Amino acid sequence: MITDNKTLVSEGNTNFWEVLGISFFVLLFLLFYTQAIVAASWIGAIFSLTGFVIFTNILFGFLNKVYYFSKKNIVIAECNNDFMGEIDCDDSTVFWNEYFEVSKWRKNYFLIIVSGNKKIVISQKRYKNYDEIVNYFNCSGLPKDSTLRDVYFSGQNEFYSKLENRILMFSLLLFLLLLITFRFIVSDKKDTGTEMYFTGKIKKITITHGRNRSHHLQLYNYPAFEFNLKYSEDIALFDKYNYYDGNKIYTNLNKKIRIGISKDDYDWKTKNKLIRCLNIIDKNRWGIEEYKMLE
Repeated sequence: MITDNKTLVSEGNTNFWEVLGISFFVLLFLLFYTQAIVAASWIGAIFSLTGFVIFTNILFGFLNKVYYFSKKNIVIAECNNDFMGEIDCDDSTVFWNEYFEVSKWRKNYFLIIVSGNKKIVISQKRYKNYDEIVNYFNCSGLPKDSTLRDVYFSGQNEFYSKLENRILMFSLLLFLLLLITFRFIVSDKKDTGTEMYFTGKIKKITITHGRNRSHHLQLYNYPAFEFNLKYSEDIALFDKYNYYDGNKIYTNLNKKIRIGISKDDYDWKTKNKLIRCLNIIDKNRWGIEEYKMLE
């Protein structure tokens, strides 16, 4: 786009599906973070926040800078038009060239402009009027340099690094803020080691296979509750079964059992209003601390 004062302005071309995909992962890691709060898990919180920082930085990377090309200079601005820097076209150190990059995962044209220790790299895929920008340089009279391809692969782009550093600092600040928030919230969780008990007949037994194999129980008089026992804790309890007419029937199905769970976990998930709101996955799931077959 050429403005009235003969200035060419770059036009960003953001990939909608890539942004949508990365946004999904940002929200996914925030979901992991909320469930880490529910479980009061430091490992879960750090893992989720680390993923959040990584994908947030990738997401902000899709915010295209704006370039203003004129006979006198090249002005670089952030997407909100905040000034980042400029290159004086009268400077004898200004060189440019266009290259076609071919790799296993990417085929793309890109334009490199260098002035002293300043470098700009403009991707064809990221700007709608890329061809217009290249044509501008073809008519500008600025000298080409066949060695600029090596410059592209070495050193930092000054203007990119400025923006990336701001984004990284913002992400790390948000990381610390959310970690402090996590610490503040979970500090209310008690760990007295006391247990509470549920007694009833086993209505349903299911086994989750895979790396984190575990057993799940439901009792007749607590149909909304699911009691979980890790597979490694007692593999004999529910793996024994008999076959009747080809149907798998677990030995302890319909037998009476007393299950002990953490009272602190139960109070944390049922009496804390914030945790009740955040707990959208393990709302009625409880880890078995101990059990006793009564028949």
